[in-house]
Amino acid sequence: MFRTVVAVAVTVVLASLPGRARAHCDTADGPVGKAVAESLASKNLDLTRVWVKPEADAALAAAFKKAQAVRGLSAEARELADESFLATAIRLHRAGEGEPFTGVKPAGADPGPAVRAADEAIATGSLAPVEKLLGAEHRAALAEKFGPLAGKPTPPKEVAQGRRWVEAYVVFVHAVDGAFRGEAKGCGHGQQPHAEPEHAH
Repeated sequence: MFRTVVAVAVTVVLASLPGRARAHCDTADGPVGKAVAESLASKNLDLTRVWVKPEADAALAAAFKKAQAVRGLSAEARELADESFLATAIRLHRAGEGEPFTGVKPAGADPGPAVRAADEAIATGSLAPVEKLLGAEHRAALAEKFGPLAGKPTPPKEVAQGRRWVEAYVVFVHAVDGAFRGEAKGCGHGQQPHAEPEHAH
């Protein structure tokens, strides 16, 4: 019965997906998706907890416990349980940001140049990728938001510290994306040369 319910729920979620991603953290291989995969593999829920607000802990833990209980039944059950937990984690993450859950976007979806540049900056510990996209004049505005992430390419495993990292991550990526959109909208002749999907975390 559980597998049937999960199968239907996952089918509905996947059927609603657009061709391109509108939300970086909604993708199956985005930062929340990667945390979910690590949590399921290591049975360490804390790796995913950092991506949701404290008030969502109970719902996340219940979904994780249910997924772990059925993952060993069969390969099909494992796949459905993993997809169900992924959808729950992303939905709770989005709710914590006050954003609607519109489904899990497929792996490999392009989040757009601003998000790619922001992620590269965090991974390398340098604002250079962002400056290359936006121009050095944005350094002062973005350096402060980048500060908490400099030298920390991934969230700490301790939940409270990890949640602070995630909060800083969301603020920084939003700032980069907002600056990129501002530049695009400010181009002459009413043109927006960077025709990329809208981003929301």
